[in-house]
Amino acid sequence: SPQGDWLRRNIDDAPLTVRLAAAAAQWHGPPDRLRGVELFERLTGFLSNRRVEDVRTLNLLWRIVWRNDPPDRAEQPRVARLCTPRLIIEADLGRRVTGWLREPDRCDRELVDFAREMRKDPKLGAQDRDTAELLVTAQDLADGRLAVSRASVARLKELGRKVSPLGMVLRKGVDERVGRALAGANPLDVCESHGLQILVAAGPDLLGAYRAHLLEERTRDRLERELPGCPAELAAYYHVWRPRKRHGVTAHWRDVAAELLDQVLAPVLAHLDDHRLGQVATVLRREGQDVQEWTAWRHRIAQEQS
Repeated sequence: SPQGDWLRRNIDDAPLTVRLAAAAAQWHGPPDRLRGVELFERLTGFLSNRRVEDVRTLNLLWRIVWRNDPPDRAEQPRVARLCTPRLIIEADLGRRVTGWLREPDRCDRELVDFAREMRKDPKLGAQDRDTAELLVTAQDLADGRLAVSRASVARLKELGRKVSPLGMVLRKGVDERVGRALAGANPLDVCESHGLQILVAAGPDLLGAYRAHLLEERTRDRLERELPGCPAELAAYYHVWRPRKRHGVTAHWRDVAAELLDQVLAPVLAHLDDHRLGQVATVLRREGQDVQEWTAWRHRIAQEQS
């Protein structure tokens, strides 16, 4: 049409809105046939820095590409990279990209950063907010940004109940982070926080991460070096890993705990003289633990090593 010919001749001088709409119409058809995030990304080429940096532009692009629909779940991470999660929230589009949070392909640092921002969206639904909060809490515990304490472990359990059942990818990601957190925490804090309740009933992902951290050579070397002078921590490790047969303790935990007793704690015994052994026994007795069980375990290890 004459109008179309005129527009093509003068497109470089047209307002951004017109240029974006014209380009979208052209690329939507043959030969490109672009849709969704592919079209969204191509259109960002009209922008400075090839990135969406303000709410007005994001809303404009969103209307052109998706109208009132959300992007496909698989596209949502790319959409967030082309602008930012914070900008998506400011544009009141946060609820359009929650599919990434609910059913991610992988639970990586990028997803955690996205969840951290999404928590700030006042219009986010309760289930999605709790899911974001659970993932961020697990990451912060694993990083040491949040201490393992009664309050943090109780919050973790509460969030876990609220969002249950989680999808497989999220469940694995949360469990692995919690496993690393409990392995890296002071064992006194694990006991005080009731973290042991999580361990004895945990699944393979959590226990796999917990076991792997404690069996790392540098972790074992550090504990063998430090624990002889820390009777309370040594007693706490023994309490966490000692044999348990009561209802609710998984066979997987029994196997992991037995391995850690033999591989991590047993080597420490060679560095304990009678005075230090007495200190450990005193701590166990004060905490109401079975000192005879501890003594029998020590004697078994000594016999095996002799």
